[in-house]
Amino acid sequence: MVHMSLETIHPRPSRGQLKIFFGYAAGVGKTYAMLEAAHAAQKQGVDVVAGYIEPHPRPETAALVEGLEQLPLLKIAYRSMELQELDVDTALARKPDVLLVDELAHTNATGSRNMKRYQDVEEVLQAGISVWTTVNVQHLESLNDLVASITGVVVRERLPDSVFDRADQVELVDIEPQELVLRLKEGKIYREKQAVRALENFFLPGNLTGLREIALRRMADRVNHLAREESSQLGQKRRGVKEHILICLSGAPSNARVIRTAARMAEAFHADFTALHIRTEEARAGTDSALLGNAKLAEQLGATVVRSLGQDIPGLIAEYARLNGVSKIVIGRSPASKGLFHSKLTLVERLAELAPEIDTYIIPDARTLKQQRQARSIHKSLLVSLFGTAPASGRQWGVTALVLAGCTCLSWLLRAGGVHDIGLTSVYMFGVLLTAALTVGPWYGVAASAISVLLFDWFFVPPLYSFTVYDISYLVTFAFMFLAVFSASTLTSRAHSHARQSQRRALYNELLLTGSRKLQQASSEEAMLTELAGQLRSILGCHVLCYPVHKGELQPVEIYCVPSAGRDVRSSVATLAEASEEKSVARWVAKNNKTAGNGTDTLSGARCRYIPVSGHSGVFAVLGFVAAGQEKLNDIIDNNLVSALNGECALGIEKTRLLHANEEIRANARQEKLRADVLRTISHDLRTPLTSICGNAGMLAANADYLPAENRRELAEAIGEDARYLVSMVENILSLTRLEQNRFALRMEAEVVEDVVQEALQAVRQRAGSRTLRTEFPEELLLAQMDVRLTVQVLVNLLNNAIQHSDPETSITVRSFARGADVVLEVADEGCGIPPAEREHVFEMFYTTSAGKADGRRGMGIGLALCRSIVRAMGGEIGIRENRPHGTVCFFNLRRELGEPSQVLRKEQA
Repeated sequence: MVHMSLETIHPRPSRGQLKIFFGYAAGVGKTYAMLEAAHAAQKQGVDVVAGYIEPHPRPETAALVEGLEQLPLLKIAYRSMELQELDVDTALARKPDVLLVDELAHTNATGSRNMKRYQDVEEVLQAGISVWTTVNVQHLESLNDLVASITGVVVRERLPDSVFDRADQVELVDIEPQELVLRLKEGKIYREKQAVRALENFFLPGNLTGLREIALRRMADRVNHLAREESSQLGQKRRGVKEHILICLSGAPSNARVIRTAARMAEAFHADFTALHIRTEEARAGTDSALLGNAKLAEQLGATVVRSLGQDIPGLIAEYARLNGVSKIVIGRSPASKGLFHSKLTLVERLAELAPEIDTYIIPDARTLKQQRQARSIHKSLLVSLFGTAPASGRQWGVTALVLAGCTCLSWLLRAGGVHDIGLTSVYMFGVLLTAALTVGPWYGVAASAISVLLFDWFFVPPLYSFTVYDISYLVTFAFMFLAVFSASTLTSRAHSHARQSQRRALYNELLLTGSRKLQQASSEEAMLTELAGQLRSILGCHVLCYPVHKGELQPVEIYCVPSAGRDVRSSVATLAEASEEKSVARWVAKNNKTAGNGTDTLSGARCRYIPVSGHSGVFAVLGFVAAGQEKLNDIIDNNLVSALNGECALGIEKTRLLHANEEIRANARQEKLRADVLRTISHDLRTPLTSICGNAGMLAANADYLPAENRRELAEAIGEDARYLVSMVENILSLTRLEQNRFALRMEAEVVEDVVQEALQAVRQRAGSRTLRTEFPEELLLAQMDVRLTVQVLVNLLNNAIQHSDPETSITVRSFARGADVVLEVADEGCGIPPAEREHVFEMFYTTSAGKADGRRGMGIGLALCRSIVRAMGGEIGIRENRPHGTVCFFNLRRELGEPSQVLRKEQA
């Protein structure tokens, strides 16, 4: 037995590790190797738990299960049996280091959370639990047709290749085919009767050799894939043109084989893989289950599904291939169809004409000719090959009959008036054109062409009321009449079809552009989600549930019912949205970032289908669609529209969050800059007064007994002055810091302006020294909306600034007056003034003017900046102007209040 282990280049610590024991047939020893490795890991202290081990009739394998902890299995009643499956919830609650799960490609019983076991394993891996599992080569999706061609057996349980490729480790378990056959004969794989059937059918030497070869090649492909990843990580990019493989997606039974073949080619050529679906006007949207299955298969195998509308399928394929750099087209063989006079060109021949520079690969249909004939009826095949669809609408047949009846009545009136046969044929031609314009599909116009000829013969060609014709010229007339009306009907129907397709394209683009524009105009996440849910409700015509997600947790649901829904319907939808079963599905979608619910492979028992609105940073919301809109979600075109709007909304939410994050970063940067500026400037402004205080205090302490009383008083006053300066500066710094961090809670009240001014004057009176402090108030009592504490601080800072920049024996005036709806307060000094060029900068942080006394303390330049921040926070503005004949006037305004004051401050005489 040979074991080959492949490690990935970069492990993913946030996610569990997936290890696959890979073999080419049952009985090669995959489960045995997995259990042996589990016992070895357990001896090294790894917490290994068996989640599900397939019951085997092999004593050696069954013996290895002993000694391992086994989780209880989930029991599901199915018909008259009880089936056992992996219990995902128990595994997530137990959370071992390694979970053993046999048969990764297994299809779960009906009623399980997920349809496939690999989906259960993916959920376990997302929880950070490592999984060891087993897979046979015939279960890989892309190899299904190849395995079927070798063995003659179509394997129903299949696994997407992406699961295999994303595995962190793959260990090939390999033995010789002869040894495998010997083990089968010895009863080590199946019981006797089952072993005999296996030896006669599947376990043939040629089959086993072919399967072994496929498995070895698949492992070699994995080695190449890992080597490419390593080269990419090291910056060693491959040179050359990137290959791009295109297939045409359809509901044909052979299309699945085309998809798998193209997927293998894409892997071999390291190419991009695109599946193009072209829907004709006559195709019914969302009703072809085979088409939906093929589209899902293409997505599982890594293809990007693209939709298009049109009638000229070869032309659209060739146009898309040229515009998107397709290098290879893989299509199925299409039979040649017969025209009226010659054989029509096949799809391959048309592509060769339209895109000769692109390589075209033809995949033959594996079914026999007899199977192909049984798969379709001759009558339906003829109709579809001629007209694109079979007639089905009774209403449109009624329109056709009504138009032809009207033409016949009109022709009777014209014949009675003496009109010749040529005029009557024109009437029927008009009727056929009208029929083609009023109906959908070419069949009705063609039928009207034939019936109009018969009606003309029956009613207007002698002998009347008979299809007998004696004049040979009438046969020529009939022939050319039929050809004329048939050609006119076909052209009219085609033009009508093109017009409808153009209208549908325009509607699709308009919906996409309008939705994108409205989502971009939304100002918040809630507005974006509301707009998205409203648009999807209109497009799908169903009720939409929206569960916002914040920090991984579902928020209260928002319900968007269709406008025509009654009160009872809205109530039932609200009850459905609050149901614990539905919320649990939405919570699973938010956690795993995958679609689930009704119509999907995961939690299909839910009544709604849930899709995540997610970006690079996680899931932002979960949308639930009530059953009415799920059929449209199956349609590729509507699904693409929903995906496009969903992605646009996720992009907008992510952009909004990034803007908020950037704003927080900028705010933090401003705070850091402020802190750095304060630290740079505070050293000098603190050192100077502190040095003065220390010097004066030391002088007082050393010479207290010798200094005169007058000198001691002067030293004490100097110490007090420096201390008050420090207190004022520290208060300004703290206030500014709290204001920048939005920690100020404004307490706006109607206050008497005069009282506030008097309190500020009282605070600075001692520092003013010999300066005269004057007030000017109007006779009427002025009230203003303000925060008293902050307003007093503004006035104190303005007064200190005036004191600092004015000489003793001068006056400082504080005045207030009403101006419109505001109250204006001014602080005017008679100092040297501020140069005009510097007035616009004095309220900036850390700006100090060059004017002033040479021996004056200049300060840090934060007092006026704090004043501006406080005044703006209270809804006012602050400014500065020249005071004539000399000096400066600082002014600010507050909103005037005409009511009674809420608090009257005690007046202090200035």
